[in-house]
Amino acid sequence: MYQYKTKGTCSQMIYFDIEDGKVKNVEFVGGCNG
Repeated sequence: MYQYKTKGTCSQMIYFDIEDGKVKNVEFVGGCNG
């Protein structure tokens, strides 16, 4: 599983897998109500 720490957005971290060249199982940590 990969992780990406965001900057300047409500979400604090994004976790995801890459299978056969496609992004799958994306999970956003943190966030706001829009």
